[in-house]
Amino acid sequence: MLVVHERDAVANEDLVLDSHPVADECVALDLAVRPDLSAALNLDKGADAGVSTDPAAVQIGERMDDDVVAECHLVQQSKWRGVTRSTRATHAQTTAGPVAISRKTCNPGTVSSGVERVRSDIWAGVDRVIDRGPSLADLRSHGLHLLAAKRWRDLGRAVPEELAQEEIASGWLVLAAPHVLTRVRNACDGQLLVMKGPEVAGHYPDPASRPYGDLDILADDPEAAQRALVSAGFEPTGFGDGYYEGLHHLRPLRLRHCPLPSVEIHRRPSWVDWVDPPSSRELFAAAVPGSLPVPGLLALPPAHHALALAVHSWTPLPLRRIRDLIDILAVSADADRSGLDALAKRWGIGRLWNTMWAAAEALILEGPLPWTLGAWARSLRDIRDMTVFEGHARRWFGPFSALPMGRALPQAGLALGRELVPIPGESWTHKLRRAGEAMSNPSRRLADHTRLLGEEARKPRFKRR
Repeated sequence: MLVVHERDAVANEDLVLDSHPVADECVALDLAVRPDLSAALNLDKGADAGVSTDPAAVQIGERMDDDVVAECHLVQQSKWRGVTRSTRATHAQTTAGPVAISRKTCNPGTVSSGVERVRSDIWAGVDRVIDRGPSLADLRSHGLHLLAAKRWRDLGRAVPEELAQEEIASGWLVLAAPHVLTRVRNACDGQLLVMKGPEVAGHYPDPASRPYGDLDILADDPEAAQRALVSAGFEPTGFGDGYYEGLHHLRPLRLRHCPLPSVEIHRRPSWVDWVDPPSSRELFAAAVPGSLPVPGLLALPPAHHALALAVHSWTPLPLRRIRDLIDILAVSADADRSGLDALAKRWGIGRLWNTMWAAAEALILEGPLPWTLGAWARSLRDIRDMTVFEGHARRWFGPFSALPMGRALPQAGLALGRELVPIPGESWTHKLRRAGEAMSNPSRRLADHTRLLGEEARKPRFKRR
């Protein structure tokens, strides 16, 4: 364990992140003053997520002292990245069967070498994508801005100060996540399974380069877990309670002294309309030990997690951004492709998965270009923000890339119907204004369109399953 001494330059200890993606009023640190990148908290290389005491001192199922992980001036040389993934892959092989990891007899060293080659190909492909990006704004629209910062620094290019500040904020989120998760684990009884967010970031070379703002946690008793967290000091945020009735997750919660990352307790994973999601019982039965330094938390095995990520990305907008494709490739590097395909078919999302996989292979691994990237998802091919028209086209044509024609037509009609009526709680006056702006400026960047319309444009169009 490294201890930061008084002569070492580090970021201000009072930094706490709020709901702004960079910082909020709780950030006492002047982000214009950057830390010495040679110090122990080297946020260029990525803050190590393993900020905790030795987890071996606490047995799974026992409660931990809430304060021990909050001492962020201690920087542990964690084995979160690399070794933990290997351990989890082994666990998945012995518990989840051929769906997650191939059970063929082989040399473990050969398998490890092959997986590392796949990972190397993925990150080389990501560098190629970043090098082709027309602008920082376009890279940001695809969630690649923090990866771009590291790439540019490696190439000796200047990194804009605003982007450097976002790197610092993301590094502190990596440090804050185990603290918040420990508070969650200590407050709740029952099983808890972390999805997305930090579990995906652990597959990146630098977890701080994969931004996230919330912690998605599947609970075996979601309502009881929510009540326990409120009793433990977590405060509700987001929309009103009524919006979350029947939704896949309950109302988001956050700690007053550490507002980010927020916590979303899930009833089930976010899923598409046309098929039921896998049950919580199935997901908990397949679960493996989590990669985060918080005892008692579970995670999905690679195959299950990759498919859940694919559906979660597709649900609000099909093929919406490149970072989601990177997530899928990075997580599935530990999984057997035939097992993935079999599980996708069993879950009723085989075509959706094939469409996402083909796009990821084409963009990142230099595979053949699928028709989707030459038709309604060209913004991925061109590495730019989608236009207003392209955003609508994704909703209209996406079902035809995920379902047979007979089932796609009703889904496309449903998407079109949602386009024609106001968002729940929106007035017809505002709806007509939005429609007029869209029809008069179909080639406007979607980010600019959203910014022009204001907060109303950011409200969800419908309640996701």
